[in-house]
Amino acid sequence: MASRPLPSDLKDLPPWLEASEGFAPVLAALRKGQAATIDGAWHSAAALAAGSLAQQTPATLLVVLAHPRDLDAWAEDLASFTGITSLVFPAWDSLPNKETVLDDVGGQRLRMIRRLDGDAPPRLILTTMPALLQPVPTREQLAERRKNCAPAKRSSPKRSSSGSSAAISSG
Repeated sequence: MASRPLPSDLKDLPPWLEASEGFAPVLAALRKGQAATIDGAWHSAAALAAGSLAQQTPATLLVVLAHPRDLDAWAEDLASFTGITSLVFPAWDSLPNKETVLDDVGGQRLRMIRRLDGDAPPRLILTTMPALLQPVPTREQLAERRKNCAPAKRSSPKRSSSGSSAAISSG
């Protein structure tokens, strides 16, 4: 194989990797819905491989990591290699109960689920196995609890002491 010049920038690495021997069969297998393996990729090399795949994926790429402590480093590496900001689907340290159900982690998980079901899902999601094993509401449960808010239609709004008017109704 003829030698290729080394990339000069981190964002040049994914196309360089894609042109490497053995990467085309990985992409071909994944496009057919088959499994593929990249052996020996550790730390930033693994993030580079995932970043290369993210640039080839027509939808969301989910990257599942073994350890929560690796999420930040992976997010930084993926942004450096691809310019894509990855989102994190977090895990609770312990499952919520009635007193803790309205916490930051629960809010982040719900926002992610809604984004995945929306018109512009994220390109890249980082998570851990515990986060995937923890329960999430179904689409039906989310629809039942959804509240729509819109400006109220009034013919003669009441003015506040500051002179402004506004009305919100739920429907």
